[in-house]
Amino acid sequence: MKPVRKAGAAKAAPLPGVVVGPVTHYFPKVKAAVIKLEKPLSMGDTIVIAGKSGKIRQKVTSLQINRIPIDEGRAGEEVGLEVKKDVVVGDVVYRL
Repeated sequence: MKPVRKAGAAKAAPLPGVVVGPVTHYFPKVKAAVIKLEKPLSMGDTIVIAGKSGKIRQKVTSLQINRIPIDEGRAGEEVGLEVKKDVVVGDVVYRL
């Protein structure tokens, strides 16, 4: 027997953009997330962080590796990213 959908209930719209990678750590005092990059990420890119924390859309204004500022992170690297709101480990970062 198939489950019955309630009238007016719609499927969640898929997020646009390219999956950049998951959040692996979060530091609430400095509002910084660590992301394991699957795709490149650069300063100035517009991203959406989505998951248990909700959806946050922002521009990349601070990007670091081991506290050293960088202009671009490459696939395979773990980068630190300043975030506007709290995020949760496991949230996914999308580049628009």
